[in-house]
Amino acid sequence: TGARRGAAVPNAAATGDPLLAHGLTPREAEVARLVVARRTDQEIADELFLALRTVTTHVSAVLRKLGVTSRRDVAPRLAELGIDV
Repeated sequence: TGARRGAAVPNAAATGDPLLAHGLTPREAEVARLVVARRTDQEIADELFLALRTVTTHVSAVLRKLGVTSRRDVAPRLAELGIDV
């Protein structure tokens, strides 16, 4: 059900998702919203039907791309950017 390798990734204008404008992939944006909702990696994996290791990788990418070091910092950073999740 995931995107094929080499498939076009939708941009923020096409989807209306402001997280994409900040360099997140659509899947990372989903994960970021669940991190803000205080879901654990295992809960995210269960909800999105992903392997736990895949979620860990996505969470790390979200933190890096948003320039924060902790999942607790994701919500305040998104608020700084004017993004309401």
